[in-house]
Amino acid sequence: MDTSGIGELIYFILNGLVVLTGTILLYKVFTSTGNRKSGFGFLLILLIVVYGVWWKIGNNFKAKADTEHIGTYQLIRFPSCSDCILELQADNRYEVRNTNRTFETGTWSYFDNGDIAYIQLSSGGYLGLNEYEYRERQGPAHL
Repeated sequence: MDTSGIGELIYFILNGLVVLTGTILLYKVFTSTGNRKSGFGFLLILLIVVYGVWWKIGNNFKAKADTEHIGTYQLIRFPSCSDCILELQADNRYEVRNTNRTFETGTWSYFDNGDIAYIQLSSGGYLGLNEYEYRERQGPAHL
């Protein structure tokens, strides 16, 4: 799904700044002497810890966002099936089915680039668009 990508750009710039700062601090640790060496070493360790915390918080946010979308969606435009449901499961698998038949299975992923959040299915579709447009969502299917 194409988006403007301002969130991805900000994320890319921040990661670049962390790498650049880490490289400079590493250089300073090896070229400095005495107390300055200790100071730069402390800043390098602090940078690594802060980056680790930032990364962990981001992963926790993504995991929470994944679980918020688990459930059953009543599809309204799926081809050759007027009463199909799409079930997003906790193990990041999905299934499109009605009472008689399973039409499609695969994996799903939650993406959030800062501008827009969406769920992409392994079939190439997106939840809420085209054949995966839905009328309503029922709560979590399997938690």
